[in-house]
Amino acid sequence: MNNQIGPADVWGLSPFEQYDNIRLALESARAIGVQVSIYKPVDLIETNKYPSQSIDFLWELIKTQLLQNVKLSLHPELIRLLNPSEIPAEFNKLLPESILLRWVNYVIKVALLDDNLATIIARSKIIFIYINNFHFKFMLIYYNI
Repeated sequence: MNNQIGPADVWGLSPFEQYDNIRLALESARAIGVQVSIYKPVDLIETNKYPSQSIDFLWELIKTQLLQNVKLSLHPELIRLLNPSEIPAEFNKLLPESILLRWVNYVIKVALLDDNLATIIARSKIIFIYINNFHFKFMLIYYNI
């Protein structure tokens, strides 16, 4: 019987150590302002069962760090994100999430892609489904199931 909490023991950690590490990560995230009430250590350890939980948690960490000091006064280079008719005072009233979305779309535009974040996310979901399906078929073949 397999008594491991998560996937194969890659780092030589016991299930208790894995659980404790994730618990400490959640406590640290809470300390910097991440809303972690919906995340449980077991959900983050069992990434094969709950991949969206891990991705959501990582996104919350990244977003919290990125959005802490997003102000035009602290980062004058954000002036590039202003719309043609927009003044800096209006830009400073935007929510940090809106500024982040503008930045992502700006980077996509600079990269000469005729897309925006919404279409890229839609494509990513399709790719994610394909990869999961491929991984599942590979596991069936590899383990002769």
